[in-house]
Amino acid sequence: MNLKIFFAVLSFLICSQSYALNISENFDVSEGNFQYNGNAHWDVDRAILTNDSYNQVGSIWYKNPINLSQFSKITVEFTFFIGSHEGADGITFALIDTNNSIYTYGGSGGALGFGGIPNSFAVEIDTYYNYGVDPTPQDHVGIDLNGNIASINSSPIPNVEDNNEHHAKIIINLKDEKTIVFIDGIQYLEMNTIPTLDNVYIGFTGATGGQKNLQYIDNLNVELEPIVQTGEKISPNSYDFGEVWKGSPSDPLSVTITNTTSNPFNIKGVHLRGKFANNFQIIEDECSEVEALSPGETCNIKVIMNPTEVGKMKAVLKVITSEENGILYCHLKGTGRDINEPDINSDDNTFDFGNIVVISDFANIPHIDLDNYIDEVGNIINEIPVVHNFHIQNIGTENLRIDNVVIHGKDKNDFSITLDTCSGEIIEPSGECNLIVTFIPSSTGYKKAVIRILSNDPDESPYYIKLRGTGIEPDIDFGIGLF
Repeated sequence: MNLKIFFAVLSFLICSQSYALNISENFDVSEGNFQYNGNAHWDVDRAILTNDSYNQVGSIWYKNPINLSQFSKITVEFTFFIGSHEGADGITFALIDTNNSIYTYGGSGGALGFGGIPNSFAVEIDTYYNYGVDPTPQDHVGIDLNGNIASINSSPIPNVEDNNEHHAKIIINLKDEKTIVFIDGIQYLEMNTIPTLDNVYIGFTGATGGQKNLQYIDNLNVELEPIVQTGEKISPNSYDFGEVWKGSPSDPLSVTITNTTSNPFNIKGVHLRGKFANNFQIIEDECSEVEALSPGETCNIKVIMNPTEVGKMKAVLKVITSEENGILYCHLKGTGRDINEPDINSDDNTFDFGNIVVISDFANIPHIDLDNYIDEVGNIINEIPVVHNFHIQNIGTENLRIDNVVIHGKDKNDFSITLDTCSGEIIEPSGECNLIVTFIPSSTGYKKAVIRILSNDPDESPYYIKLRGTGIEPDIDFGIGLF
């Protein structure tokens, strides 16, 4: 660890529309290009995932999202230290969908800091035997999917809790759909499983529980090889099916593969990939039936969306050719709808409170007695400029369950929910609940925030309402500008 700093670098080697990506990090700079979460922290020249303490959990994520569909192969190498005694619990190298926050980490103990993170992929190095979950009492490596720490495949490795640093190498071949794991130069695992994700954060997680160990990583190098467009073309390369009702498949999408090279090539595989791939279907594939696609020739693949569930969903049509690095993608998305479903709505999706005098002395804020302004069912009977009632409606055909209501944004402290008849409630079709929001600015200037509502609405959860207002100086000092 006496090496001089390697800074994280994006080397864009342009080749058609693809580029190579290399991330090298010796962790010689505080935080740098990584986000540290939980108990994880930077320490001089290494990234510590857990201290030698009980019930620790941490994660670190490279701050720049990566679009996996642009790459054919990922090679990851790093040094890891995982303990000086028989302790617990282990670490993972992980990729998580960017719909997860960059501040995400999973459970402690046997969850390895990865358990519970949805839409994710991990290679674990596990040092503690959890009965009923782990396949062997030995230290082992395994592949985990979607926050489920019960590995889909694993292999025992020699003891790595030996007070020594060790070397790991992980190869994820996205073209051949294969993941290979090496520890200290020896291959221990090979499996035909890869992450079925698009935009991801890459990084590490770690945890301890009733047993403990110092766990850290260092000398990280990640190489992502681009997909080289050698002449094949796919059209379109993305498509939105829009809203499609359960039980009523969409019109077919015809995807065309064109050979623009001077040599024939074969179609080696046509697949649908992704968490929601079962909501899309290949109904016709003439490309796989063609022995060889000659220069200038085309073939077609027909795809439909036939949702079995409701909500927004994405998948990828992946076409593998015999060309070197020959992978073509068509990104698919759509929204599954059901005639019997809740549907959240608000009478105001954006509300501007206007100009409100800034409060200079919080100790002298007068109490606002809502009984003087709001009747028993939530209607405002006497307007005051700092208060607004949002009517949250269910315009669907099934009960709407409101799980959580919070205010987010950099100016969230200037807005407050004064009355909430929605959270934890069931709203019947054609029913509504009320959110009374107060705006009391603490400083001058334009303020903004959003109300975020989590519910069982299949395609609008979270549901957002924009809040706006402006704090102004008073003409005279009378405490609060309510009247």
